[in-house]
Amino acid sequence: PEITGIHYRWYEGALSQLSPIIFIHGACMDSRVWPTSLRAFEDRPVIMLDLLDMVNRKVLQALDIAYSLSLSDVIDQLDLKLPFLVGAGIGGSIIIEYIARHPDRVRGFLAINTSQSYFVPNKTLS
Repeated sequence: PEITGIHYRWYEGALSQLSPIIFIHGACMDSRVWPTSLRAFEDRPVIMLDLLDMVNRKVLQALDIAYSLSLSDVIDQLDLKLPFLVGAGIGGSIIIEYIARHPDRVRGFLAINTSQSYFVPNKTLS
């Protein structure tokens, strides 16, 4: 399935009432970068996003912002409550952008091999 230009894969955990985990890959990658063992959490849903055209697109400031807005749409449309976000490279930058705009809408996050985006609204991350 796809929401606002982001394809996603949903792996349902047995106790799906726990916070879901969303994985976002880095540039020149797709969701296959995450080990298959991560898809089999037994206690919560796992959602792996595929950012379209990431393999062929140059990473720009506007891209971080656009994908963070799309991430917001995915979370809203799938009705995800306080997800835990995991991102590598630009996936981590997208997460940081999202958290800067919606700090109260995530359980936590892990940004791997990433840096803060070039643009963050006037909010301090804590």
